[in-house]
Amino acid sequence: MEIISEEVPLTDADELNTIVPGAGEASRLCALASIRYDPDRALLAWLRSFHSILEEGSADPEELAARLKIAGELMQIVKQEELLTGEMLSSIRDYLNSSYPLIRNLMPSLPPPPDETEKLSQWLTQARSETSAAGKKKKRKKRTIEVSGLLLFEEVS
Repeated sequence: MEIISEEVPLTDADELNTIVPGAGEASRLCALASIRYDPDRALLAWLRSFHSILEEGSADPEELAARLKIAGELMQIVKQEELLTGEMLSSIRDYLNSSYPLIRNLMPSLPPPPDETEKLSQWLTQARSETSAAGKKKKRKKRTIEVSGLLLFEEVS
């Protein structure tokens, strides 16, 4: 991956336009492998993975929350290293806009990504908190039953 990072970055034209089983996982692994030396490429690979998983229909609200959280953290890393260009912000916005109809199916209360690229990080934070709240399941109440009459032997202390 380090050798590849020195080459010309991949463009959308280099990628398949159709859903291929495993493409989301491959992009996720590429993102994880390149965070250390190429965080801007890692962020875009993570967003490709995110979109592929959404199109496969295998995501649930908890997974969506986790993936959005990681995208937000990657975006912070890219900002800190001053690699966040206008072109990259535009790509991030495009990925999120194309993913939004699929996100909305899982999170109907989530507003669409903002048009202002400066607010994308804030939107990821908001999306993360809303998906986390929606993904929580109600806990069942536990009943306690007195079982002393059901035991064959006395309790040993």
